[in-house]
Amino acid sequence: MKILSFGHIPAWAGGRQSSGLANVIYQLAKNMASCKDVELTLAATDVFKPTIHDGDLTIMGWSKGIFVKYALAHPLVSIKWFAVVLSSRVKYGRKISVSGFFFKGLHLSRCLNLIKPDVVHLHGMNACIYDRIVSTNIKVVVTMHGLIGTDKTIPDQANYMKMEQAVCKSVRYSFVAFIANQLRDDFAALYQGIKSKSVAISNAYDGRTFYYVKPIEHDIQTLVTVASLSDNKGQHRVLEAIAKSGINCKYVCIGSGTEDMVARNKAIAKQYGIDYEYVGKKTPSEIHEYMALADYMILPSSTEGFGLVFLEAIACGVPVILPKHLPIVKESNIIKPRVNALLIEDSSSDAIADVLKKVNEYNFNHQEVSQTISGYTWDGIARQYIDTIKNCL
Repeated sequence: MKILSFGHIPAWAGGRQSSGLANVIYQLAKNMASCKDVELTLAATDVFKPTIHDGDLTIMGWSKGIFVKYALAHPLVSIKWFAVVLSSRVKYGRKISVSGFFFKGLHLSRCLNLIKPDVVHLHGMNACIYDRIVSTNIKVVVTMHGLIGTDKTIPDQANYMKMEQAVCKSVRYSFVAFIANQLRDDFAALYQGIKSKSVAISNAYDGRTFYYVKPIEHDIQTLVTVASLSDNKGQHRVLEAIAKSGINCKYVCIGSGTEDMVARNKAIAKQYGIDYEYVGKKTPSEIHEYMALADYMILPSSTEGFGLVFLEAIACGVPVILPKHLPIVKESNIIKPRVNALLIEDSSSDAIADVLKKVNEYNFNHQEVSQTISGYTWDGIARQYIDTIKNCL
């Protein structure tokens, strides 16, 4: 069975991304490629080399020369696709970068011609545009990684809702996979059902990188957040909560961030006299090392598709602090209050402060924490995808 996956990958794997989504796309493709009955190629939009071989996974990139040559050889495809992108821009607004979608769509078209797959695996709401370049004789599978349309903190929210609704209303897909049961339920409720078959297949963690790490002794309670700096992720709310709670702790932030976000958080920390350290973007191996200094991994996201970093922290033996409304909390046998996690009522600084006031009352055994999610590894999740695709074929 030939599968063509389409998306972007993390910088540490040869791409240019630092998001959790990039990690998931890459890990899922790599582990599906390792299945003996599958030939999987990943068309990566942020790799500017013709081909990379990563174990059983082939990653196809592109260059200006490759793009120009393909566009000139297929003028009708280029013109039709450009018209699709322009109409999508009118329909969905500034979310659609004309040049970005045009180049990436032609990259997908080129890979389709070369690979001739049985199945194309798309990721996220952009599937409602990219599926139009995939011929109808090819099966299309879509994975939805989060619900953005309800998050009022995100600019242009209304157009995100239109795209998510387009995915839900389409009958083009063999199935739409949601990374949590709650996420699937939320989509169905918000958009009045999902027309294509829908399944829930959770994310997993890379057990070769994230595993129990013996804590390093340190003098001060240490909270760590692993996420890009943003209003949604809530690093500034953690700083405000530390000030409100009055606890003595160190707060470490790992992840990419704009200059404005970095400056804002440092200013808040300085204002309240908080021991704060921003260390920037780190590789998975480096994040694993930081977990040895963490008493808790805290991430009070207002919205989250799954929250892969929660799994990774728990796998290292670090209990997590998170809002109880996140989809991962509703999944069975992952988040276990007072066993591997502490739950926040909501993502506000007041709710975070209420939990932080009590963190010293708990005594988590890090090795026992690491053993609570041993079944959520990528090889098993990849097999679920393959079996579901086979059933659809």
